[in-house]
Amino acid sequence: MAVVRALSQAGNPQEVARGLRAEFEAESSWLTLRVNGQQRKCPPGTSVRGYLDGIGVVQDGIVIERNGEILKNADWAGIELAIGDELEVVHLVGGGTTYG
Repeated sequence: MAVVRALSQAGNPQEVARGLRAEFEAESSWLTLRVNGQQRKCPPGTSVRGYLDGIGVVQDGIVIERNGEILKNADWAGIELAIGDELEVVHLVGGGTTYG
């Protein structure tokens, strides 16, 4: 709520947003991990499901690989991310060729 208030009352909301983002990203206790080859950060204690929720990933039709291991969807909420984790988020796509 404080973020929304700060942005809505700012003379230059973009500048305020940049400052808030810098503070947010500078949080030293956050975990650094790689997601689909890109460096990302999340708060300690974040589960796989929590991370996906936080970045807005629709969780139907995806497979998650963590450090080379495919994770069961039912386990995502109980698996806590750790420093250096490598996640691959793969969206399944149906289709193919119809033969005569």
